[in-house]
Amino acid sequence: MNSIGGTFTNLACGGLYWGGGTNSFPLPFTVPDMGNSLTKVTACSDPALTLSGTTPTEAGGNRCTQGAVSKRGQFCTVDSDCASPCTVNTDCFLSGTCTLGTCSPAKCAFEKCTNAGCLFGAPQPIPNSTSTPTSSCWVNVVARNADGAADCRSGALAVSLPLTVQLYLTGDLEPNAPGIQACPVCTFTCNAGTNTNGPCNSDTDCPGAGTGSCVGPNVCHGGASYPHVACTPADSRVSPSFPTTHDCPPALGLSIGSESMPYALTTGTTSLTAANYNANAQCTAAGQPFSCCTGGGAGTCLGQGNVFCGFCRDVHAKGIGAMTGCFEGDPQSSCPHNFNCTSGGAAPQPWRCCTGLHTGICDPNNAQCTAANIPWHCCTGAGTGTCNLNAFTPCSVGGVTVAVCDDGNGSGNAGCTGSGTPQACCTGVGTGTCTENGLGAWPDCEQRDSGAFGPGGGGVETITETGAPGGDLTDGLGHASTLVSWFCIPPNFVAVVDSALDWPGPGAVSLPGTAQLRP
Repeated sequence: MNSIGGTFTNLACGGLYWGGGTNSFPLPFTVPDMGNSLTKVTACSDPALTLSGTTPTEAGGNRCTQGAVSKRGQFCTVDSDCASPCTVNTDCFLSGTCTLGTCSPAKCAFEKCTNAGCLFGAPQPIPNSTSTPTSSCWVNVVARNADGAADCRSGALAVSLPLTVQLYLTGDLEPNAPGIQACPVCTFTCNAGTNTNGPCNSDTDCPGAGTGSCVGPNVCHGGASYPHVACTPADSRVSPSFPTTHDCPPALGLSIGSESMPYALTTGTTSLTAANYNANAQCTAAGQPFSCCTGGGAGTCLGQGNVFCGFCRDVHAKGIGAMTGCFEGDPQSSCPHNFNCTSGGAAPQPWRCCTGLHTGICDPNNAQCTAANIPWHCCTGAGTGTCNLNAFTPCSVGGVTVAVCDDGNGSGNAGCTGSGTPQACCTGVGTGTCTENGLGAWPDCEQRDSGAFGPGGGGVETITETGAPGGDLTDGLGHASTLVSWFCIPPNFVAVVDSALDWPGPGAVSLPGTAQLRP
């Protein structure tokens, strides 16, 4: 909904949405169906159930999907079960390498469990009809053991299921076939026409051929060099981008990293309302801490409206190289980095995080952590933290501050210009009680662009979803149920991804399916 209560769009059941108001992908994307994810009951006090994740052994459904060709589809418990035998590279699936009788990579796919490392659903195709080369394939992996609660009498359910999404920039893997195959598909094969040897779900997918041109069995199709090996579809044939399966994984060479999507699933109603970021509110005096400040709480600084998911960013920082628009942790050369520092002291250049020539705290890393939150929020102690994995700092969710982005100088007290300026910890010029603060180069709390779920979504202010509980589950039967979640997506730092998908920003998903309580 927008700020005046009007509906921008009705979120589709079974749809996946993401990004700010200038996202250029055609939303929503269809979530693969037919997935089977199991949690377990760890405590019961009728009607309340306490839920936790399941291990691969508890859930079952573990199969070799990469490694030795002879092991594909076989039961496994660890990746090494799938690695051998081999004598030459062709004994390894999907351009794997055989070394001393062992294939690399090898993968035992845990398809039904819900502990960290388990897969969640089939590969997710993300076809972009407005820019085919930016189409991608996503593989969802559970990032942390699931936990939650349920009511066995009403079917109400709430489960925390953070995901790490492995991203593959694929484009269209089968350009001769109708539609966009962003993930390898498991389909029949055309025996004639302009799509000969390409994927098909029906004869109409074989242009220029006649009746009976789409023939079985199901095999993998993922491009000219992708092996046409037997597979089992793991979702429905809802479009030419489907069906997908972990039997046909995307090629590792197309990987562009991963992204965090922390699902907090519920059968109830969940809502997130954006807030406005007011940069002028940070002003303490004319020129402090930003050049655009004209006095306490006043200035000509540009803020951002409708911020659902804020991350520390450089919009107003001081320094001759500042105001880059970069989010904290961005590896692009135009963003703050220690190597490009020229000086420290009271007026470090070209960014506030510089402490001297080629030195500073512009590159978040665990080694430079001195204590929890010092000099970055990703620090958990001396030499420890999450900076090497996630260098960004989430600062607000729906207007609620979760971390402070401020203009603290990279050299602590050396950045003080007077009592209380630019930080309250300053007592005079170069004196105070300030500690090193690595956020000085990223003092603003914003998402990439205002709003949600573009294009044209800059005015969106509220995201609301309503799930559906399954009813009384004590009969042991399957009951129709829908889980929904909103979530915040951090920057990915792959320029083509962040710009097209408008990350960082909000996301939303709905998962219609069946809930069942089993002994």
